[in-house]
Amino acid sequence: MNETMSTHLALIIAVEPDIRDLLERSLGRMNLNTRRAASLAGAHALRGSEMCDLCLSARRLADGNGDDGGG
Repeated sequence: MNETMSTHLALIIAVEPDIRDLLERSLGRMNLNTRRAASLAGAHALRGSEMCDLCLSARRLADGNGDDGGG
């Protein structure tokens, strides 16, 4: 089987660490690179240096609505 390294990046924004862990493991099995944040502010700080291809966000975050998220 010929596997290639993914250059796709997913941003995970969730308050709960267990949810971030679960999503990171699941996306890793699909050969996606991930970045994790617990808040919108953290997500915006991460996105400053990289463009993400996919953003998975909780709907309710302490500092805003997930619809405002990393995308």
